[in-house]
Amino acid sequence: MEYMYLHSYVNHSIEFISLVLSEVHTNSIESLWKDVKYELKRSKTKKNFMYFVAKFYFMKSVKKVEKIKIIAEGLKKIKREVDLE
Repeated sequence: MEYMYLHSYVNHSIEFISLVLSEVHTNSIESLWKDVKYELKRSKTKKNFMYFVAKFYFMKSVKKVEKIKIIAEGLKKIKREVDLE
């Protein structure tokens, strides 16, 4: 199946940053995974793991202004649904 992205990798037995593309390294994902594990331990739950990861990603990657817009739109949708009942 074709996903339309280039999967790059680093062979850690040879290098830690790709000699071909300097932006190819594992530091970003390792840092992100460290943060996920920390928050998961802090929350003391493994229930709804995928929800937890999605929420973590949203909170980490979406800018504050965009979060406010997304949440406001969600609240408007809920209000419309409640008003219909």
